[in-house]
Order: sequence, then C-alpha cells, then structure tokens
Amino acid sequence: MGWCLFEGHKFKDALEYFKILDEKYPQEPQARDASFKIIECLYNLKDYPALKEKIIPGMETFSRDSSRMAYLYFYAAEADYYSGNFRSGLAAYSRVLAGDLKAGFLIRAQALIGKATVFII
Repeated sequence: MGWCLFEGHKFKDALEYFKILDEKYPQEPQARDASFKIIECLYNLKDYPALKEKIIPGMETFSRDSSRMAYLYFYAAEADYYSGNFRSGLAAYSRVLAGDLKAGFLIRAQALIGKATVFII
C-alpha cells in the first residue's frame, strides 16, 4: 500500500505505511526498502530535520549500495542547504558529484553548489 501511495505522490500517507513496516517488521526483506522510502518521503515532504535524522542510520544500512548512497548524499546536501547549513551542504553536494545519480540530480547539485558557495564566501 505504501508503494502505491508513494507513486501517487501521497507522501504523508505513504510515510505512515513505511514506518509501520520498518518498525514492526524490521527483519522482513521489504523493511530495508521501506527505510529508504521513509527517507524519500521526508525529502518530498521537505521535513529536513527528520530527513537528516533518518539519513545517518540510512548511511549505515546502505553503505555498500553505491546507488542509494549517492541519493542519501544528495538528500543530506538538500537538508543541509535548505536548513542553512551551507558548509555541510557543500561537502555533501561534492560527494553527490562523485556518485551514481541521474543527470537531473547532478545538474541540480552543481547549481546548488554554486549557490552554497556564494553564501560561504
């Protein structure tokens, strides 16, 4: 159900389903995917403090998954940038550029690096 809600851009509702799966059934194979979807929901909801809190354990969970790690660095950069933590955001965007993301994300990361650098200087 959470996946259908997510695909329908109903991120708040999807978040509740993913949280249940992640918390009540952590040993189920889908729980790993649910934990990543929680992060994606928080990003889409622009809940940057909760997103940042979830990314740290997410980086441990997905440390060997280069594709997901690239997204986690991107989400961390966005959370920092939009929370006013420009130095940290800049460092995370740099990791994004070295990662395995779709071109659209890379272009956005490059553009925002320019913005973050302006605020730092």
